Amino acid sequence: MRDLGTLGGLYSQGEAINARGSVGGIATTAAGDFHAFLMVGSAIRDVDGRAGRYSEAHAINASDMLAGVMETTADAGIYHAFILDSSGMRDLGTLGGSYSEARGINSAGQVVGSSSRQPGTVNPQHAFLWINGQFTDLGTLPDASWSIAFGINDNTQIVGTAETADGSFAAVTWNQGALIRLPGLSGGFQSDASSINALGQIVGSAVTASLERHAVLWDENGIKDLNLFIPSGSGWLLTWATAINDNGRIVGYGMRNGQERLFLLVPR
Repeated sequence: MRDLGTLGGLYSQGEAINARGSVGGIATTAAGDFHAFLMVGSAIRDVDGRAGRYSEAHAINASDMLAGVMETTADAGIYHAFILDSSGMRDLGTLGGSYSEARGINSAGQVVGSSSRQPGTVNPQHAFLWINGQFTDLGTLPDASWSIAFGINDNTQIVGTAETADGSFAAVTWNQGALIRLPGLSGGFQSDASSINALGQIVGSAVTASLERHAVLWDENGIKDLNLFIPSGSGWLLTWATAINDNGRIVGYGMRNGQERLFLLVPR
């Protein structure tokens, strides 16, 4: 386990990592500002540099491009999605409202997240896809008001969570413009999708009939409870899978002997 350090302050949090080990996240500066950072090798770098402004990185792609949320320079307290590329931090704007946040980015620099739509409002938010300066509103499930996209792969397959007509929420995927609700666990009614890999495998969590939250995997065969793939009597309850890479390795968190722990699942 490596301490990544900070930007001179007391706090840091890693949010995303790519295949070559570059990390994006948020850390405090010596002045106490919370800024997005990029770590390549062992060097942690403040990618914001604006005194008194807030930013955090949520996603990173193979080219070390970051995506996240930043306090705008135009108006303090207004937050917009950003990407960091060779030209620096770029404010992506919104779907028309006063708030947006980027949550995922693929190798082509296509970005997903959520944004409010009406001027002067923060909620409700719709999932969006941003490509080369163009926003697309990804919409919601029927008779529902909000959605959020968390991940995108290089085939522009997108995953996230959306409100349902009964006021609950469900894991969803967007594929070639179609919004599809993913199946839940038998008897359960809530689910969230966190990440998708190049093969279209999706991970997240789902609530069981007994109201327990379990880490799950979706693939071409439907939904799988990841707790069924670990040895019985291990002391683990895997509650949430947060990411999956192209080799099928899954990370997340759960309870082990009553204490919260991180896990890595390696396919056999």
